[in-house]
Amino acid sequence: MKGICELASVYKSCEKYRERLCDISWFMRELNEPIAGMANNEDKCTGRFQLPTTNYTNGTGMQLY
Repeated sequence: MKGICELASVYKSCEKYRERLCDISWFMRELNEPIAGMANNEDKCTGRFQLPTTNYTNGTGMQLY
Protein backbone atom coordinates (compact mmCIF):
# COMPACT_ATOMS: atom_id res chain seq x y z
CA MET A 1 0.00 0.00 0.00
CA LYS A 2 2.86 2.36 0.85
CA GLY A 3 4.34 1.93 -2.63
CA ILE A 4 1.03 2.82 -4.29
CA CYS A 5 0.69 6.01 -2.20
CA GLU A 6 4.28 7.02 -2.98
CA LEU A 7 3.72 6.41 -6.69
CA ALA A 8 0.50 8.46 -6.64
CA SER A 9 2.41 11.30 -4.94
CA VAL A 10 5.15 11.15 -7.59
CA TYR A 11 2.58 11.27 -10.40
CA LYS A 12 0.84 14.24 -8.77
CA SER A 13 4.12 16.14 -8.39
CA CYS A 14 5.13 15.27 -11.93
CA GLU A 15 1.86 16.59 -13.30
CA LYS A 16 2.25 19.85 -11.34
CA TYR A 17 5.74 20.46 -12.76
CA ARG A 18 4.65 19.47 -16.26
CA GLU A 19 1.89 22.10 -16.11
CA ARG A 20 4.30 24.74 -14.81
CA LEU A 21 6.94 24.05 -17.45
CA CYS A 22 4.33 24.28 -20.20
CA ASP A 23 3.26 27.69 -18.87
CA ILE A 24 5.70 30.22 -20.36
CA SER A 25 4.56 33.02 -18.04
CA TRP A 26 5.41 30.90 -14.97
CA PHE A 27 8.81 30.05 -16.45
CA MET A 28 9.61 33.70 -17.26
CA ARG A 29 8.53 34.84 -13.78
CA GLU A 30 10.81 32.25 -12.15
CA LEU A 31 13.67 33.21 -14.47
CA ASN A 32 13.21 36.97 -13.97
CA GLU A 33 12.94 37.06 -10.18
CA PRO A 34 16.59 36.46 -9.18
CA ILE A 35 17.94 38.55 -12.09
CA ALA A 36 15.71 41.52 -11.23
CA GLY A 37 16.57 41.21 -7.55
CA MET A 38 20.31 41.33 -8.25
CA ALA A 39 19.83 44.33 -10.56
CA ASN A 40 17.85 46.11 -7.83
CA ASN A 41 20.65 45.50 -5.34
CA GLU A 42 23.25 46.66 -7.84
CA ASP A 43 21.29 49.86 -8.49
CA LYS A 44 20.58 50.22 -4.75
CA CYS A 45 16.87 50.60 -5.36
CA THR A 46 13.73 48.76 -4.47
CA GLY A 47 11.55 47.06 -6.97
CA ARG A 48 9.26 44.16 -7.47
CA PHE A 49 11.90 41.56 -6.55
CA GLN A 50 13.98 43.23 -3.84
CA LEU A 51 16.55 40.83 -2.37
CA PRO A 52 18.27 41.32 0.97
CA THR A 53 21.21 43.73 0.70
CA THR A 54 24.38 41.68 0.31
CA ASN A 55 27.91 42.77 -0.50
CA TYR A 56 29.15 40.30 -3.11
CA THR A 57 32.92 40.58 -2.75
CA ASN A 58 35.68 38.01 -2.85
CA GLY A 59 37.70 39.47 0.04
CA THR A 60 39.80 41.77 -2.17
CA GLY A 61 37.22 44.54 -2.23
CA MET A 62 36.37 43.79 -5.85
CA GLN A 63 32.65 43.44 -6.55
CA LEU A 64 31.54 40.03 -7.85
CA TYR A 65 28.72 39.78 -10.37
